[in-house]
Parts: sequence; structure tokens; C-alpha cells
Amino acid sequence: MANANLLLNINNASTLITSAMSKLIQPIRQEPTFSERIVLEKLSDQSIIDQMDTAAYGGKTDGLIAEIDLEAAAKSENKELATLAIYLKEHPEFLEKLERIKNRKNDDLLSIKDVQILLALDNASIMCKNKIESLERWNKEDQEKFEEYFGTKEESARQKILKELKKIEKEAQKLYENPREHFDGSIDGPDTYAEVKTAPLKILSFREAFNIKFGQKFWDAKSQGKNSQAGTIVHELSHFKSIAGTSDHDDTYGDASNNLPTSKKLSHADSLEFYVEDQPKIS
Repeated sequence: MANANLLLNINNASTLITSAMSKLIQPIRQEPTFSERIVLEKLSDQSIIDQMDTAAYGGKTDGLIAEIDLEAAAKSENKELATLAIYLKEHPEFLEKLERIKNRKNDDLLSIKDVQILLALDNASIMCKNKIESLERWNKEDQEKFEEYFGTKEESARQKILKELKKIEKEAQKLYENPREHFDGSIDGPDTYAEVKTAPLKILSFREAFNIKFGQKFWDAKSQGKNSQAGTIVHELSHFKSIAGTSDHDDTYGDASNNLPTSKKLSHADSLEFYVEDQPKIS
């Protein structure tokens, strides 16, 4: 009986020690959450990841670091990482959307470019909603801002842009749920934000089939403001005939768009983009 009790006590002690050890080890070995891994991916210097990996695991985890949190990342000297971390902290609903997409598509991790596109779509949708509110409110300030970019405040022009922004906002939400179907490939060279390819309506869905490819200027652009990633989404979506059918009139881009006649501004992609981008930063 004594031997049995001794054996039981040894087994219990062993269990307690194993449990205690696992609790000590688990925080180190635990893989980061989906959102933490997204933030980690934003680190541009692979050597930093390798150094952290070696310090934590002896270099055996292929760059996956545990215990990375958004609070710490938000204070990083890496501005790109800190900006993303701050955004994710302030927009928990965005993380929920990312989780749903990840689970539905059965992906272990969206790439950082996927995340940038999703951020741009999210911001573009909000920015369009804000401008739709402005066009529906239509006070003196709203009219002056509209005239600044389109050279007119006639009712027909207001109705035209209002209709187009509603379509862009709706399409941005749809693309958010399945971004990879329409954002495929990249453009060589450093001087292009994006380009689109249009195709006839799909027979079964009656939706215009389209594809957007992004260039280096898109990946380097800020998330909001003039010439931003969100503004680029608005610009490119406006090109599709089923949405707005805008053009890049006379290969005119940037501030030169202000010199176009009103008849062209109302169907000019940059004019629409700059109008939408001109608003307070989304918090």
C-alpha cells in the first residue's frame, strides 16, 4: 500500500511539474495571433525578424515570433509597422473582417499586400460614404467644395457624381469580401499606381468582369489623403463602365486636372479621386 501511495505521489508530482513547465514554456512557444502575424509581416527588414527569432527560439520557427502585441508594435521606430498597428488597434471591427476572410478562404495568413488592399477598400468605402452625405446635405460649403473639383454645382452634375459614388462605395464593399478575384498581378516599373482591364459582362452574373493591377507607387502611397491607396481604389473603380466609365482625359493626371474644362472634369478619374480624397482623415 505504501509503495502504491508513493507511486501515486510521484505521478502527481510529475503531473504538477509537467503542468508547471508547460505553463512556463507555452508563452514562448505559442504562435502569434492572426492579427499579430499581420503586424509582424509589415516589418520590412527580414534581418530584424531573424534576430528576434534567434533570440526567442534559436532560429527554429521560420520567422514566427510569439508575444508580439499591437501595443508594442504601435511604438515601433518602423513607421510602416507602427502605422498599421495603430490602425488595427483603433479598428477592432477590421480585424474581425480579416478573420472572417481568412477562415472563409481557408488561408493561414493573408499577405501584407492583401492587407494593404483591404485597408484601401475599407477606407475608400468610408470616404465615399462621407462624400455621399455631403452631396445629399448640399449646403453652401458642400457646393463650394464640389465646384472646386468639377467646375460646376449644377443639379445634374451633383446627381451624376452622387450616383457614381454610391456605385463605387457598394462595389468596394463587395470586393472586400473577395479581393483576390479582382486584384491580381502587379505592374513593373516605379511610376504607376494601378491599371485596369475591362471585359464584357459575364453572361451568368450580369456583372462586368474586371481586373485591377497595382504598381509600386500604390504600395508606397499613404493610406489616406491625396494620391493615397484609398483614392487609387476610387480612381480605378470609376473607370469601369458599369460604375462610372471615367477616363484619364488627354493623359492628364495630378494638379493638371484642374485645367480641364468642366465637361471633362465630370468624367475624369483624377478629378473624382481628388474630390473624394479631400476630407478629414478617418480616425
